[in-house]
Amino acid sequence: MTTDTASSNTKKTWLSIATAAVLVACVLAAAAIGGTAFYVFRHIDRQTVTATAADAEFTKLRARFVREQPLVEITSDRDVMIHPNTGDGGPIRALHLLAYNPVSQRLVHVNLPVWLLRAGRAKSLALIDQGDFGSGGTHLTLDDIERHGPGLILDHRRINGAQAIVWAE
Repeated sequence: MTTDTASSNTKKTWLSIATAAVLVACVLAAAAIGGTAFYVFRHIDRQTVTATAADAEFTKLRARFVREQPLVEITSDRDVMIHPNTGDGGPIRALHLLAYNPVSQRLVHVNLPVWLLRAGRAKSLALIDQGDFGSGGTHLTLDDIERHGPGLILDHRRINGAQAIVWAE
């Protein structure tokens, strides 16, 4: 009976260790997911603004890129054109987006560090939704953007007042 009791105690010990390991793994996974979500949401700023205030923000930002041709251009007939090698190339630290939706009057500013995009292993970035802008849709890789380098990636205005600017630093 002593052998059975020792064997039972050993099984209980291993069961306790396995249960504790699973619980620790679950807590670490929840912390990683929560930390990532917090980090991403901290880098997204949403505001409700008037069209005039949004226009002023876009005008100020466009002044920075007045002499630059964007990497991605959307023509008046909503075709998407990519201008390769429009910049000097080089490493980038972050991608930024400023977008305005006149229906909801929402101005959204997103700052995404490149390391976060690489950690997410994003093979491509969908800058333009194919359903919204006609033929083709546009997917760029981080390598495409680094070949372009810091500067203007996309500047687009729609007839309904929606606007978006994407740039790299």
